[in-house]
Amino acid sequence: MDFDAVVIGAGAAGLSAARELRRAGLKTIVLEARDRAGGRAWTIRPKGRMIELGAEFVHGRPAATMAALRRAGLRAEPLREPRGPRADDWSAVEKVFGLLDPKARDRTFAAALAAMRGVTAAEADQARKFVEGFHAADTRLIGVKELAAEGTQGAEASSRVREGYGALWDALSREAGPVLLSAVVREVRWLRGGVRVSYQEAGAARELTARAAVVALPLGVLQARGGRGAVRFAPPLPAGKRAALARLRMGHVCKVGLLFKPAAWRRVSRALGDGFLRVPGGRFAVYWTANPLRTPLVTAWAGGPPARALCGLGGRAAAAEAARGLALALGEDERRLAAGLEGSFFHDWSADPFSRGAYSYAVAGGSGARAALARPVAGTLFFAGEACDVRGESGTVGGALDSGARAGRAAAAAAAKRRGRI
Repeated sequence: MDFDAVVIGAGAAGLSAARELRRAGLKTIVLEARDRAGGRAWTIRPKGRMIELGAEFVHGRPAATMAALRRAGLRAEPLREPRGPRADDWSAVEKVFGLLDPKARDRTFAAALAAMRGVTAAEADQARKFVEGFHAADTRLIGVKELAAEGTQGAEASSRVREGYGALWDALSREAGPVLLSAVVREVRWLRGGVRVSYQEAGAARELTARAAVVALPLGVLQARGGRGAVRFAPPLPAGKRAALARLRMGHVCKVGLLFKPAAWRRVSRALGDGFLRVPGGRFAVYWTANPLRTPLVTAWAGGPPARALCGLGGRAAAAEAARGLALALGEDERRLAAGLEGSFFHDWSADPFSRGAYSYAVAGGSGARAALARPVAGTLFFAGEACDVRGESGTVGGALDSGARAGRAAAAAAAKRRGRI
């Protein structure tokens, strides 16, 4: 065997898994298709300004994220409490979620919402937009069991990594290494006791063998049936694993960063404040600043089906739509606001072959699918990622880190046993 373990994917889950494998003293390699680590969290720094193109917030105080930040000497800085007329009111969302029964028969959120009594049209619309935005989900598909279990946890108490998520990936990569970038995995041939991984690097076909593999790929890639980034398993994954994949969906997000010139920023930031500006009827449902950081940035966000339509416009048109919507919401002249922009930033995660979406959700009837997806196969394949989270942190960096650590420890035990250590 070339390695005791191979980790496929250098996102949060893959790096976390590799760290555990290396701590166990196992010879480990990480294969990453992109030319960077971090997966769906991507920090860029145009002109010295820090912008998160993917994951941005730390939701709540997830133990795995807090521990990783402490080890790296990084800081999660809480958002300033929003004040004034733009402060968020969560009462309608909390009212609707309070009426969801996790013990009842699973059905779609749209069906549950339509059957609710005592909920006004405005409250229903706010709850619908919350599910689309926070869960990146189609309300006609997402199941209420998972929503009811998770509630609005993490939606309010948020913070940011002051140095950017990119700094965390740098630190985790050092703990996880070696990490081979631009290594696109094509096939995983597996049997009990070993794997043979075929991948492309620098235009050449390569192979390696290992006693165990941690598959830390996004749900959208695992579900892909072909095209760039798709991975073939031979033999095919067991029926139970395929059934779990069928009960999960990849959500969609359109996120645009609008970076302002100093004079325009003073005007816009005063009007916008520190909170989340929700825009009923807007193509982008919510806008926010870089609070508590000083970056002169406004982020426009849409989730679920509206996000797919916006991303389909392309980056330039999506940015123009984001600026137009912000001007309308603030009562600002559209041309004046556009003239105050220094730049706009966008990445289409749904069109990205190495993600094929933003993050996962369970469809109606999908209760238990995450646990089934996370279950090892033949003591050889171990699965990790936010879609494998079983602790109510799916769709988050914290859920991915925790899932990766658990998969890494399990794979380490299996690989070490085969190597004759235990």
